[in-house]
Amino acid sequence: KDDGEECYWVHRYLNKNHDRTIKNIIHEAQNYVSLDSLKGSTDGQYIRAIKIVSYLDENGQSKFVGRLKTALRQYRLRSNPVKKPCSFILPSSTKKHLSTIAKKHKKTETETIIDLINDAKNFNQSILDIQVKIANQNKQVHDIKYQKAMEEINRLATLLSEWELSMGKQDPKYEGEQEILRAETKKKTKAIKDAISYAVGRHALMQPRI
Repeated sequence: KDDGEECYWVHRYLNKNHDRTIKNIIHEAQNYVSLDSLKGSTDGQYIRAIKIVSYLDENGQSKFVGRLKTALRQYRLRSNPVKKPCSFILPSSTKKHLSTIAKKHKKTETETIIDLINDAKNFNQSILDIQVKIANQNKQVHDIKYQKAMEEINRLATLLSEWELSMGKQDPKYEGEQEILRAETKKKTKAIKDAISYAVGRHALMQPRI
């Protein structure tokens, strides 16, 4: 990858304090690939780094080159603002299941883990959305109950007021049988309950299924 920062990192790694044998072969490689041989190139330092690493690999330093590549991968991971390295241990059965899922979907295990996490996140968000929707619907039901109850109470209070005015008394006393009074009262409260039940049932029918 032709990246100025990575190129700088590779040269800095090569110039670190390695053992004498490694330092000598690196010095040879640096002399072999001099900047003069790269005159006219717009990315001389990048090409020089590639050639030095190739020289080391071809001259018995493949293990050192392997360590360099591993360190470079770690540097890339640490430098990535979006992705960060993660290390954890899974039970053997879980690891086997993860591998099976990854192969089935033709993805890497890392991609599969990301998909599983995103799916869980989306599922939790869906549950939250449903809970909010249900809470809003319940609030609407309670609001309708209150509204219809108040409408019926207002209607009955109006009828009672008209009756009181027609009698010409502020506190008329009922002198008939209590059984009849209870029956009439029950009729009035039943009217309130029926109005509420009808309003709630109508609202439920009009709501979309969740």
